[in-house]
Amino acid sequence: MQEEPKFLYRYYQFDEHTERIFTKNEIFFQKPSKFDDPLDSRIRCVGKGTIREKAQFLKRNLPLARPDLTQEDVDRISKDPAAFKQFIDVLCERQDASLDQLGVYCLTTSRDNILMWAHYSDNHKGFCLEFDGQGPFFQRALPIEYSGVLPTFNILDLTLGESQRYASKFAELLLIKAEDWRYQNEWRIVYTPQDGGPGRHTFPEEFLTGVILGFRISNDNRNNIIEWSRRRSFKPRIYQAKPKDDEFGIDIIPI
Repeated sequence: MQEEPKFLYRYYQFDEHTERIFTKNEIFFQKPSKFDDPLDSRIRCVGKGTIREKAQFLKRNLPLARPDLTQEDVDRISKDPAAFKQFIDVLCERQDASLDQLGVYCLTTSRDNILMWAHYSDNHKGFCLEFDGQGPFFQRALPIEYSGVLPTFNILDLTLGESQRYASKFAELLLIKAEDWRYQNEWRIVYTPQDGGPGRHTFPEEFLTGVILGFRISNDNRNNIIEWSRRRSFKPRIYQAKPKDDEFGIDIIPI
């Protein structure tokens, strides 16, 4: 397990919701189906087990999934790999929808990543928030594991209808991403339906500790952020991003 970071960062561009981050402490937890990378939320669903385990799974779940099937059907499907796979494929398709019951807030330990400033902060015209990574709210963030292999979910491990256990398992699998994204040094907070799922959620005001202004930010947006920050009871530090003089990189300067 990685050491808990002192600070976590989130890159932003300006939009109609920006002011509410500063005035209402609102941040948005996204549905996995809305991720920029559609492979990000892709989970391989399988049904691996012995004939006995498959029969037990069918016995537990048929009343919920296929109440029309008999015990003879259970025995037949559990012993026929093709029939069982067809049954599992249908169940797995249904479970895909449960992913969107989760809300994800993505963070990073990097505040000076050129690619992230370009991609997520409107080509350096946006800003980056600094949060207290060790406060109770952001302490829930967990590090992403980068892999070349899809995360795998064995549906035999759970029983249909156990929504909370399904949500917890899917939340765990959403912490695995493709190796290509390793440069992001990402951490995630995943909200299950019990936490409120996707949508807007508020964080404790004191955990916004800093705001970094992009080096191409407009004067109006710069002034707005400074003004919104000054109105807060817990005032975040304000920094200005600036290109380094002699290399490809960004300096973060307090103002």
